[in-house]
Amino acid sequence: MEKSFIWRLSPSPDDPCIMMATMGSGAARVVHFRAPGHRVMIGRDGTNVGTPGEMRPVTSVQMSDRPVTSFHWSGDKPGLGVATGFDQKIRVLMVTNVMKRKPAPDDNENLPV
Repeated sequence: MEKSFIWRLSPSPDDPCIMMATMGSGAARVVHFRAPGHRVMIGRDGTNVGTPGEMRPVTSVQMSDRPVTSFHWSGDKPGLGVATGFDQKIRVLMVTNVMKRKPAPDDNENLPV
């Protein structure tokens, strides 16, 4: 992602594959999680080994020169959230194209690990 640490990684309550990462550099990044084709593979020694998914950056915004330490998604409005950081300002963020997603009963392969 970048050469900064992640303060918080918060999945959207509407679409668990969309996440907001708040960074120590003062940026906020929207990332998309893509689940692997299969969750478990057989390792060299014959044991089950988990397979990681892929996190792809979608967009980012530089909000401050100080770390952004918290982010909370709105439970009522898809894509709406609030962030705050060490500069003691409250910022309202809006992410477009986030839609409520109804997972199927056996849709565990698309949920973040």
